[in-house]
Amino acid sequence: MNNARAVLIVIGLTIVGTSHAMALESGPPLPVVDRMFIIDRSGSIDLATITLELDLVNEFICGPQALDPTTTPFGLSVILFNSTPFVLIPYTVVSSQAQAEALCAQVTSLTTTSGGSRLHAALDEAIVMFQSESLASDRRLAIFTDGSVDNPQLSLDKANTLRTMFPPVRICTMDVSDDCSFDALGAQISNTIESSGHDPSQPTGLHGCVPVLHLSNMLCDDCICDSDCNANGVLDSLDILDGTSLDLNGDRLPDECVDCDQNQIYDASEIANGTAPDCNGNGVLDQCDALDINIDCDQNAIPDTCEIADGTAPDCNENNVHDRCDLISTIQSFNSPQFSPFGLGFEASYTIISPPPAIGDVRIEFLAIADLGGSVKYMDISINGTYYGRLLNDAATTDCPLVPEWDQLVIPMAEYNALLVTGAGDLTLDLVADSSLPFDCNGSPPWVSMSVNYLSGPSTEDINNNEQPDECDLANGDNNLDGIIDVEDLLNLLAKWGQCAAPCPEDTNLDGTVDVEDLLTLLANWG
Repeated sequence: MNNARAVLIVIGLTIVGTSHAMALESGPPLPVVDRMFIIDRSGSIDLATITLELDLVNEFICGPQALDPTTTPFGLSVILFNSTPFVLIPYTVVSSQAQAEALCAQVTSLTTTSGGSRLHAALDEAIVMFQSESLASDRRLAIFTDGSVDNPQLSLDKANTLRTMFPPVRICTMDVSDDCSFDALGAQISNTIESSGHDPSQPTGLHGCVPVLHLSNMLCDDCICDSDCNANGVLDSLDILDGTSLDLNGDRLPDECVDCDQNQIYDASEIANGTAPDCNGNGVLDQCDALDINIDCDQNAIPDTCEIADGTAPDCNENNVHDRCDLISTIQSFNSPQFSPFGLGFEASYTIISPPPAIGDVRIEFLAIADLGGSVKYMDISINGTYYGRLLNDAATTDCPLVPEWDQLVIPMAEYNALLVTGAGDLTLDLVADSSLPFDCNGSPPWVSMSVNYLSGPSTEDINNNEQPDECDLANGDNNLDGIIDVEDLLNLLAKWGQCAAPCPEDTNLDGTVDVEDLLTLLANWG
């Protein structure tokens, strides 16, 4: 009976529609979110962990990332339990800062006691509150524990009741034990995608196992302080979980919520209100596009496609690249999507179609959040059928890190260009996870991504040094590339009249024949 562990349960956090919020014209305001905390005070948990969890409750109510209750009223309850539950803070709709501060004062340090960890009894209390008192349409329940609970099946049954309510309750769980002993049950209670018996008709939650010191970050980001930075009415963590938003840098914030110019305003907001330009409509500020030479080759904070579209930059060969940029070496950067889930022998394959040859070493980088590290948890990399070894198998690699871990391969120029030949011009990277690599990272599917970066030569030549690709000069009739279309070009054209196999500079339209069309083109550009 003394095996009980600490449990913290959190409920919250999605905004309901305005029609619901206006249902009552008088009386107490309706909550727009619900959060409930249930904390195990049995003797098996140390006081430091309980203190940390209570600090997080206070942070949610009164901390710097807390909701403003005057604009976002929220429902709150705090339940404590060991062998029996009791209510510390009854279900309360918080609609003023004074109420929030008063509740924070009630959340004080607790002492541990002996007795069972009856999570199911606390869940019964939560069910009663949701059924009889909760008014919010969107509700979340997250469970945090450092170990086992009494009667796991009964707890699962209660969790199923919560998930099938109307409105349903989305459940988060976090195991803070050293041995992740709550992982299997926590994943089932949360109904994670990887859990045994996952039911796609019920809300899919989050589960993880992290050291106690990391609990505050994970809890705040994924369970308490979650945000809706893209203002689509869905929590950011859910956007990332269901693939609506990408999170390529692993900061648990949708990529559309970046602030690349570091002015404390999301770029998407600046674009929407017209305070910062995004002329190519790619969701990135033009000044930040300048960081990518493949988008803004002359680094003038105006994407090349915009300058071409408005006529301020020539693109005679119509390849959406400045003519002058066609004539310089270019940084090539190819980035794969996130492959997830990644584990149990899974293969992630990424193919780049017809990349240009390199003129220097090629750097291939890998990012991953997975249970990697050591001799039996790794991934193998092959490129165009050639095996290149193992990645992220260093003993120092962190299991399921909060920030993606990195590894790289550096391939010499000649070797890379030879790979392109064996791949018929394409490049295919194949990552294979070790068969013992688990399909779970703190309740979320592990993932991996790849990028290939190198310098390539000019895409065309400029023999006559007129800052225009030679292919454009030839298309205009300057078949000797001397910078002027004159009698010499005319005589060359007449000498090649008729069928003309490539290379044939006199064939201005590249149709395999030097004829009247080529002659008319030359005469139209005379001089």
